Amino acid sequence: MSWFVVPMVDAKMQKPLFDFYKSLQGKDVYVETIHFKSYAHYFYTKIKPLGEETEYKNLQKSFLNGQTLRGLNNDSLLMWQNLRRDFFTSDPRDKDVYVIYKLGRKDYPTAKRGFFDLGKYGAYRVFLRRKR
Repeated sequence: MSWFVVPMVDAKMQKPLFDFYKSLQGKDVYVETIHFKSYAHYFYTKIKPLGEETEYKNLQKSFLNGQTLRGLNNDSLLMWQNLRRDFFTSDPRDKDVYVIYKLGRKDYPTAKRGFFDLGKYGAYRVFLRRKR
């Protein structure tokens, strides 16, 4: 029975978001999930690895200071996750920023902070902040 139910649930919950990700292929943008972990935005958008010239890459280099993410302890990893979230949600960036939240969160970004609500995609809500 689960072989029948799981694909149906997956299609309703995630397929709309995966289709949205596919629409971003070939665009030079940031796409980030907030408050949940996922690989899907990397896989479906096919966004190229960060070049040396991006603001995010510079933030990463200065935070890691020669270390790798694997070498971080739990406190440093949590600090990095918070810093990364703040990077994508605080100020306009050098590229358009798409942030993805699960439905039901109370801390969605607002138009007052420069975000446009692009709508609901399955069990997720997508927001866009245009580059500066």
